[in-house]
Amino acid sequence: MKKRILIISTSAGTGHVAAATALEKAFHSDNRVAEVRHEDALNFTNKLFRDFYSKLYETMIHATPGLLGWFYKNSDEPWKTDAVRIRLDRLNTGPLVTLIQEFKPDFIVCTHFMPAGIISHLMQSGKLGVRQSYGLKPNLTTLLVSAGALGVGPTEMVVTRLKRLRHKTQSIVICGRNDALREKVEEIIEGNDNFCVLGYSDRMAELMRTADLFIGKPGGITTSEALVCGLPMVIVSPVPGQEERNSDHLLEEGVAIKCNDLVTLPYKIDQLLDHPTRLKRMRTLAGKLGRPDSARVIVNTLLDDNLRPLHLSAKKREAIAQAASSEVAV
Repeated sequence: MKKRILIISTSAGTGHVAAATALEKAFHSDNRVAEVRHEDALNFTNKLFRDFYSKLYETMIHATPGLLGWFYKNSDEPWKTDAVRIRLDRLNTGPLVTLIQEFKPDFIVCTHFMPAGIISHLMQSGKLGVRQSYGLKPNLTTLLVSAGALGVGPTEMVVTRLKRLRHKTQSIVICGRNDALREKVEEIIEGNDNFCVLGYSDRMAELMRTADLFIGKPGGITTSEALVCGLPMVIVSPVPGQEERNSDHLLEEGVAIKCNDLVTLPYKIDQLLDHPTRLKRMRTLAGKLGRPDSARVIVNTLLDDNLRPLHLSAKKREAIAQAASSEVAV
């Protein structure tokens, strides 16, 4: 599918606009692009803000270059002044946000830090990005329902009960490779635009990061991915054995709720959504339990001699044991 490209420059000096113009021409000449739009971010702000970014900059170059250099040096340290600058930018760029949401670009290219900061904030706060690509509303509570790669579990009943929620929500339903399940779910939600039904997806990490709550079975990989994404879980129909133990652990750690009877599913979710501070705490706890560096830890453990004593030679293990028993450091 051909892409929509939004290029955002800022007319503080001429270089940012020139770079954007060159990019615009290059995108226009590529047959993989459907539409290119180039906008000056300052055109979407008020006069005072435009003067601050353009005229003040130009004045300082000519009158006080030393002061400009001092300001640049002191404001360029990562994260030191970002919070103040982003707040100022957000107060004056509401129309720019509207442009992005209405144009719905596949890619946004910025040639100036100001619009890049705005977009970064929008992505971090979940107002831009993955939700729009699925036709979802950026500010609505989003539930992620997963039947797993094989499309098993009580997904039809879950979707049916979600239609009874008191809170306004939207749901992404993953049916896996089960085409029959997908057809049944689409029949259940026919005419309801608060549901997005998908088959198998290799974008689960993206979907988990954009969701507010996960509904499904606590399989090992599913649980690990959800915790890395800081995503609280609603556990339904855990498989006896390992998944039941995963369920117990998640409940003990305060990152999940469990629904033993799907009739009560809307009640339990509504109760959770009634208390946003509880949901926020669950998200925080889930993030703390996540292990995003687990693959690297495994590699280091296997390759670092000091981290794998079971694979040491018998002679070296004996020396370590003797040193430990005599309290002598090796």
